[in-house]
Amino acid sequence: MKQIILMLALLSCASWAGAQERSAEQLREEGLKLFKESNAAADYAAAEATIRRGVDLLQQAANQNDAEAQFVLGTLVLTQSLPPGITIDATDMFLKSARQGHADALYGLCALAFQGGKLTPEDQAWILTELEKKDAEGNKEAAAVLAPMYFLFGKKDAFDARIAKLTQMADAGDTEAQYLMGTILLDPAALGFPKDVAKGLAYLEQAAAAKHLMAQLFLGEMYINNVEIKDIDKGLKHLEAAAEGGDAQHQAQIGILYYQLGRSDEDYKKAFKWLSAAAAQNVREAQFYLANMYQKGIGGVTVDPQKAEELFKESEKP
Repeated sequence: MKQIILMLALLSCASWAGAQERSAEQLREEGLKLFKESNAAADYAAAEATIRRGVDLLQQAANQNDAEAQFVLGTLVLTQSLPPGITIDATDMFLKSARQGHADALYGLCALAFQGGKLTPEDQAWILTELEKKDAEGNKEAAAVLAPMYFLFGKKDAFDARIAKLTQMADAGDTEAQYLMGTILLDPAALGFPKDVAKGLAYLEQAAAAKHLMAQLFLGEMYINNVEIKDIDKGLKHLEAAAEGGDAQHQAQIGILYYQLGRSDEDYKKAFKWLSAAAAQNVREAQFYLANMYQKGIGGVTVDPQKAEELFKESEKP
């Protein structure tokens, strides 16, 4: 019995040592691989178990100060994608990652702030300094969040100055400034910005007319989902304009919306058009909806069981 116990102990130590020998990058890659594999799991319990193993490997990589692993863990918390019972400090993960120069982690901190996450005054000051540096370099993402961060961190004078500058630029025809002012003045997250719906919509419509993609997408979502300004046809118009750019995800989004609305044959014709375009670019969700149209003959589509089966199989690929 003693020999068996000793052998098991040695095997355990060897396994632990093997894990220690793996680099942070190897641990991270193995963890991310497990997340992908979870999509093909036989059932929910198997998928969750695979994800838990992946999280464990990511945590080991993060403990070795791997900035990407820290960012991924912070993002999993931010998006509420962790299995129950796992506790990770997203602020700590994003801060450690961002201080190593991971640009996306900086915006993860901004997203946490939007959700009411607590940051020390020192951390807030550091975030603003980094955003100001990036804004000075012409970074659009930094420009987009700088004014809201000033507001959320209680920097009223800096916020007012920023809004005055953006207003001047927007009135002069700068589409990026029009987009930013529109998102602030509509205050969709009810953060307490100085709200002016009419002016905000006017800025966004100007930017969208100039083919500003984010303005088109933002207006589309707002007109469809915001009860204060709800206008489904206007929303669809803006989302279609965005889809015209050829992005498969945007095409899938508008195709699914038309499919789900199903108000008329015209809706289904447009659903078929956009779903076909997205499915040809291997968007799985678009393939699934298109398969339904072929299977059931929805919206006048000719029933084609073979085509439907092919698309269903494609949609199930990881």
